[in-house]
Amino acid sequence: AYTLVIATYIMVLYATFLTRSGVLGTTSVHSFTDLGLAGQLMQFVVLFIWLPIVAVTEGARKRWYIIIPVSVLVLLLPFYSKLSFYPLLALSIAGIVWFVLNLNKQIKNRPSEDNVTGREFWMFIGSLMLVLSAVQILVGTSLPVFNKVFGSDFVPPKDAIGFYNRYQMPIAIVIAMLMAVGQFFRYKNTPDKLKLAKEILITLFVAVALTLGGVFLFGISNPMYVIFMLAGIYAFVANLAYLIIYVRHAKLSGSSIAHIGFGLMLLGVLVSSAKKQVITADFSGQMGGFDESARKENMLLRKGEPTRLGDFMVTYQGDSVSGEDVYFSIHYKSIEGDEEFTLKPNSQLSEEMGLLSNPDTRHYLTYDVYTHITSVPKENSDSITWRNVKEFEVKKGDSIITANGVVYFTGIDQGNGESIGLKNTTLVKALLKVRNGNNTVEAEPLFGINEQTFFSIRTELAEVGLRFGFEVRPTEGGEPKAILEIAETIPQPKFIV
Repeated sequence: AYTLVIATYIMVLYATFLTRSGVLGTTSVHSFTDLGLAGQLMQFVVLFIWLPIVAVTEGARKRWYIIIPVSVLVLLLPFYSKLSFYPLLALSIAGIVWFVLNLNKQIKNRPSEDNVTGREFWMFIGSLMLVLSAVQILVGTSLPVFNKVFGSDFVPPKDAIGFYNRYQMPIAIVIAMLMAVGQFFRYKNTPDKLKLAKEILITLFVAVALTLGGVFLFGISNPMYVIFMLAGIYAFVANLAYLIIYVRHAKLSGSSIAHIGFGLMLLGVLVSSAKKQVITADFSGQMGGFDESARKENMLLRKGEPTRLGDFMVTYQGDSVSGEDVYFSIHYKSIEGDEEFTLKPNSQLSEEMGLLSNPDTRHYLTYDVYTHITSVPKENSDSITWRNVKEFEVKKGDSIITANGVVYFTGIDQGNGESIGLKNTTLVKALLKVRNGNNTVEAEPLFGINEQTFFSIRTELAEVGLRFGFEVRPTEGGEPKAILEIAETIPQPKFIV
């Protein structure tokens, strides 16, 4: 127990080292680029490895003999050696060996054999399964570290999800089964074996019946998934029965409630993963730049063009910006019914980590509709060639016909420049609507003036191939006139994948 508690904290620190040091590179979406903190993070991990070693060392003098040299080595090695990683690694291994050798001296437990019918025996088996789970995940995620330390060239598994599921699912099944039967045992020894067998078998029978119902309800046929479902339901049913029959005080119900929650979590993981059905796939040939696997799981949606996805007609309506997030409005309309809804997944574009997307989900009783942004076009206005630049004197209600649509001048909106960080500046905004086929978009070019200068802020609508500029020009002895500048280019419709 001492070792497991300490190892848990050390693993959290090690995970911080993996994600923050940059050692994982591009093998994990959760990792950061190298921030130059690898040495400090390694020092941090080694320091906390040696803290429990000091605690299990007998005698104050021996402890100081350990604290002083280890502290000096941990603090100075990164400054005097480019290969400080290896001495720190050796120091960590030495610390672990010292800890194991000295731990037994501090634990005054009498040696005894665990009884198979005792609860603590099965709790120990459960702990071993958790350790196996942690070791498998640790080895899989540490491959880049092994490559750097030993100069090897281990390649992370191509199908990372399948790699971890292959080992973690059997382990989770065993843990769930132990959670189900473990609480029916008594500590040290369970005297009434017949009663124990009845409790286990009755709850197992109920779990099997519910599992059969779940198999037909969700259409699960994979044998491993069926066993996984049985384990989750068994953990739920057995602990619920124990909670009702044996727990008399709410303060003693914590373990049963936690196990019930774990069983429900396993069921949620199973249903959401095993029943995952991709309804997006590129049959149009518009995603030629993507590999085959991406074309099987993604679809290109052009703004304003309805596209069939499963039982829905889906339309990408546009996007909006809130802080660093860009929200994409995607409208769903049921083909057979009258149901309509809009999902708004969002993304951030990071120069270091690329596109960071968060999904949006529509929840139903037996399934969810999950929407995730895989790719968006890069906006680069400098590469657009604008032509047919013309100026028009406009008044409220005027319309202008262009090659790419009809522009309607609906009026102006006047305000100050504080909204864009300009003091003592008057801003005049032109309110425009552009109709392109069945699609209507808006544009608001700006004209600003103060005591020293005047300026224009153009608005580009690459999706309809139009750029707008706006000015207010004085006239001799008359009212100022509004001038609208319009430039054209080849339309570049907005799309998302």
